[in-house]
Amino acid sequence: MPRTTAYIASTFSLLLLCNCATIITGREQSIQIQTGNVSNASCILYNAKGTWTASTTPTYVTVLRSETGLNITCSKAGYNDAKMTVNPKKNTLTSFVGGGLIGYAIDNGSDSIFEYPSVIMLPLDKKNG
Repeated sequence: MPRTTAYIASTFSLLLLCNCATIITGREQSIQIQTGNVSNASCILYNAKGTWTASTTPTYVTVLRSETGLNITCSKAGYNDAKMTVNPKKNTLTSFVGGGLIGYAIDNGSDSIFEYPSVIMLPLDKKNG
């Protein structure tokens, strides 16, 4: 009986250690990009991990999580470009509770611990003249 208990405890501990943000949420994040009342704008998004494009808004873009800001520029003919940098939040509590110290270290090293807002709004203003 003690051997079975030790086996169950070991298996449970291993599962807890693997239950971190890298596994739960992954290294990628889907973000909805909106440009206010203007549709069909194109956007470029980039951070330290890569560059992504959105050919028409509103849309969803899947980006790689990063500890650096996500820079976004949206444009459309007849409108001023809209630019924004969105800084990520560090989801420390979920990572630590889900995976303990090892899970936290893995998430921090892989940037899975960082999260951008799920919806980003960049309203476009019509050009004067």
